[in-house]
Amino acid sequence: MPVHKESQPLLTINTHVGLFQYQRLVFGVAPGPSKFQEVMDRILIGLDGTSCFLDNILIAGQSRADCLKKTLLVLERLQKHNIRVRVDKCDFFVPELKYLGHIIDKKIVCPDEKLLKAIKFAPGLTNDTELKSCLGLINFYCHFVRNLSRKLVPLYELTKEGKQWEWSKEYESIIKDSKTGICYSYVLALYDPTEKLRLKCDASCYGVGADSHVINEKEKPISFASKTLSSAEKNYSQIEREALAIVFGLKKYHNRLPV
Repeated sequence: MPVHKESQPLLTINTHVGLFQYQRLVFGVAPGPSKFQEVMDRILIGLDGTSCFLDNILIAGQSRADCLKKTLLVLERLQKHNIRVRVDKCDFFVPELKYLGHIIDKKIVCPDEKLLKAIKFAPGLTNDTELKSCLGLINFYCHFVRNLSRKLVPLYELTKEGKQWEWSKEYESIIKDSKTGICYSYVLALYDPTEKLRLKCDASCYGVGADSHVINEKEKPISFASKTLSSAEKNYSQIEREALAIVFGLKKYHNRLPV
């Protein structure tokens, strides 16, 4: 990706033979990933069954022939924009694959066992920086655990600016329960636009939650979502918090719900 001439001085590097300025986007530039994502989204827009996160492209099809057709369309689009793909880093026509920390097959999605081990055997916490890192790792799989944000409220309070670090058995218990919840979490069903969906919303004094479920022969969870309440939202009456939970759920799953 070319860098605008006015921005090139910001990418100046000092070497033993003088100063040089990058004319192409390099690794380590703060806005780089988001700009690259914007470009990839524009390139792949309109391609059915295709999603992209940075340089990870996922193509899904109903059959091998359907998958081949979609793959060829993606490759044509990439070729049109002079983007090359390394064949040795690609997997074609597989029934199951690892993608962004998840294992996906034609019916379900579940956490990658390798990352689950990293969560389960993470060392003890000694400061708020380590706690924030641990919360980030736990929240990566928040969509597998119902109302996870509510359970973590005391830990979020501990990370607030000016809060003195005092680790206790209560906090340790919350971390342990959260890890257990993720390691033995639900196996989620994949979203199918042809099947009926059910949205379940709930609220408490500390947070709101919304779960989406697919209904075929029996009800299966697709995803769980939750968030803690702000200081102002905590002052809402219970009926207002319940309404807030519905709004939260509709916003979270608006692209899946029928119009």
